[in-house]
Amino acid sequence: MDRNALRRLTACWIGLVALTAAVGFLSDFAPRLQQLAVAGIALATLLKTRLVLAHYLGLRAAPGALSGFVSAIAVILVLVAVAIGVTPLLANAFS
Repeated sequence: MDRNALRRLTACWIGLVALTAAVGFLSDFAPRLQQLAVAGIALATLLKTRLVLAHYLGLRAAPGALSGFVSAIAVILVLVAVAIGVTPLLANAFS
C-alpha cells in the first residue's frame, strides 16, 4: 500500500471515529430532542456508510454502484426515522 492510500484510509478512519462520537453525543439528547437527534444520527450513519463503501470497499472506482448503495441505505434510514417519529404519535392516538 502506498503512502497516499494509507493517508487516505487513516483520514477516513478518523472521520468514522468522529462520526461515531457524534452519534453517541446525539443519542444523549434523543429523549428530549427526538426528531432532531434521530435526523442527526441518520445523517451520521449515512456519511459513515459512504465513507466505508467509497474508501474501504473501493467503490470510488465505480460511482454508479456507490451512489446506488448509498441511495438504498438512505431510503432505509428515512423509513426508520419516519417510523421512529410516527410511533409515539400512534401510541398517543390509541391510548
